[in-house]
Amino acid sequence: MNYQEFKKHLYKYQDLKYREGALIISNSPYDMIGVRAPDLRRLINEHYLDEDLLLEEFEIDDLQELAVAFFTIGLKRCKSFKEQLEFLDKYIYKAKGWAVTDSLNRSIKKPTFDEFYPFFAAFSKSEHTFKRRMGYILGMKFANDKRIIKTFKYFSFYEEYMVMMAEAWLLCEIAIYHQNEVYEFLSSINDIVLIRKTICKICDSFRFDDESKNRFK
Repeated sequence: MNYQEFKKHLYKYQDLKYREGALIISNSPYDMIGVRAPDLRRLINEHYLDEDLLLEEFEIDDLQELAVAFFTIGLKRCKSFKEQLEFLDKYIYKAKGWAVTDSLNRSIKKPTFDEFYPFFAAFSKSEHTFKRRMGYILGMKFANDKRIIKTFKYFSFYEEYMVMMAEAWLLCEIAIYHQNEVYEFLSSINDIVLIRKTICKICDSFRFDDESKNRFK
């Protein structure tokens, strides 16, 4: 299957009612065909190794499904975690929405922290919103690894909403395994919005007991 055939095939899965709701919550400049995630993943899994499906032909600026497919196919074709990080480093700045960045972790291979850490440091300093967000999304793979605490020094305060929410999400995930460290970190910063959003995510999570939630509140 080539790119034009792939794009045409996407429309066979179009759900206009789903598209209407998804456009509202996506909060991005992308238009959408209206393909549900399971159908998009199925089509990608069936064709990502097709030799005629060339990444350089993908038009990823207009349609969310094509952007997700471009990055997912690219990641699935990589042979190692390091190669995947290099692919993201090269292209992720082109992403224009959280629905793209947040869908990619499932395609990331078994990670190595020592390979991840320098990329996180670089991503966190990027001028591109969704490249910075991608760093925090990748960090969730290491939430139970105590070395993830090393990333705290790269957190940027008073960030753009899309980046700040990824920071809060990552802190919540880390707190599941390293509650004291996250509590101490939040107690040491002055970014009230980040503190409140992190506590909100903790309080909304079923993975914290009432005692822990009350502690953070």
